[in-house]
Amino acid sequence: MMDGKRALFIGAHNDDCEYGAGGLAYILSEKGYKVTFLNVACKRRIYGKTPEEVKPFAAYKDNAIIKEFEEQERRAASVLGAEKIIIGNRDNSFYECNNETVYLIKGIVEDIKPDIAFIHWPKDNHPDHVEASRASFKALCCCSKCEIHAFEAGPNQTMSYFSPDFFIRIDNCMDKLRESFMEFHQVSASGADLCADKEAGASFRGYMSGFKYAEAYKILRFPSAYNELLLPKLLGQDYNWAGRGAYAWGHQYFL
Repeated sequence: MMDGKRALFIGAHNDDCEYGAGGLAYILSEKGYKVTFLNVACKRRIYGKTPEEVKPFAAYKDNAIIKEFEEQERRAASVLGAEKIIIGNRDNSFYECNNETVYLIKGIVEDIKPDIAFIHWPKDNHPDHVEASRASFKALCCCSKCEIHAFEAGPNQTMSYFSPDFFIRIDNCMDKLRESFMEFHQVSASGADLCADKEAGASFRGYMSGFKYAEAYKILRFPSAYNELLLPKLLGQDYNWAGRGAYAWGHQYFL
């Protein structure tokens, strides 16, 4: 492990860390980081053919299907070199940023002591992503000095509100990402759909950044314990700041 470095990725749902930031997670793992995926709103429902057959998680807490879902998620994380922690509300209600959820995340952050953390971007069409981002950011800020970055969710969720600060080349990670995604066999997480979405999004971000495939990130908090960001030096030419040629990063402030 690289000097005991730790990276924490916090996503709302079962596949959010793998999909949103799986390429970077795999790269960090390969470079010796201890990588943890924390799912904070991993709701559990069994989907039937009719509304009457849809049951809340509470009715299935000992069901083999639920256990298989969690095994799928741990295998998906493991393919990328990450440990998976699954917590959060698993009934029919939406996830909510409140004191209970903030302190639950805070306790895990204090145990992991991350050097760098990645969470949802707070502007998103999925309310769980928004609330998970708020709770994660509050928890990280009250008990950690690590730098914090935001990843994007899918085209129907974050991308409309996401103007990247930097890009990470994931050209050599795509096969691993596909392998990870294909561990998911759930109504709410289909491996084939995840592969198709990621291929499209990573190709688009790659076009923007000069790579073949890329993941996009925003900076939410600069490091306070040292004077430089970790990733540019660590990743070298696989790290690109946003903005190219006539399309300067700061142009959005003049609109």
